[in-house]
Amino acid sequence: MTALSHRYNLYFLASVDEVHVYQPSFPDQNLPSEAELVLHPPKTGVVGQGIDPSNPHSITRILVDYLGSEEILLLACDDGDVIGYRIQEVQRVLEHRTNLQEPINDDSIHVFLHRNVGASAWGLAVHREARIIAISAVMMISKSRMRPALLTLDRTLIVSP
Repeated sequence: MTALSHRYNLYFLASVDEVHVYQPSFPDQNLPSEAELVLHPPKTGVVGQGIDPSNPHSITRILVDYLGSEEILLLACDDGDVIGYRIQEVQRVLEHRTNLQEPINDDSIHVFLHRNVGASAWGLAVHREARIIAISAVMMISKSRMRPALLTLDRTLIVSP
């Protein structure tokens, strides 16, 4: 899964439980062979009922949008975790590294949102002006082992300015 920043020249690639951050070259927009930064989304420690038990923290959705005036990167995970980064902070860390030529530690990038919704999180939507993040989660339920069914849970978070 991929996403692009609307404000900065950043390309995000979600791979299992990591996000690779690339800065396409100018003017041809080719991607370098190595990511400039790899984000390792934190875990809440709560494991919601997911779809893939072999990779419970795998990223199921990636979204770049605006929350108020801030551009954000949202991640939904199979274990129910939802993580939010401020893209301006990612850009600042990348600029700092480019200027100082030192390795980047993703621990220096603050997460502004980290919640677990209790089931596999898949859907994300943002209302810019109201500063609301909506999350859909899917839980497997079954009356018998032969006939699994899906139950959709919706959560809405209001993020304070």
